[in-house]
Amino acid sequence: MLSYQFDNSVENVFIQSKEAVFSAGIDFKRMAEDKSYLDKAAAVAILLAKFNKPIFANVSGACKGAGAYMLSMLNMPLGAKNCFLKLD
Repeated sequence: MLSYQFDNSVENVFIQSKEAVFSAGIDFKRMAEDKSYLDKAAAVAILLAKFNKPIFANVSGACKGAGAYMLSMLNMPLGAKNCFLKLD
């Protein structure tokens, strides 16, 4: 995604759920295994906030916690009928 920011042939970015959950929020198991997990999550949030091209999202299923916060930074989040947001 970093390369898209500087590629003039890319006009916008579209992301969508691969499975039934768009984002489950922070994964505490991965956080225990990878000490830099929160730093990586913060880097993604900063990238989304500063990205210089429109970002569209098609959200299906759950979008929880940090994922819901990051979704709020996008230009056009679209929700399917089964979409729900949850902030703990």
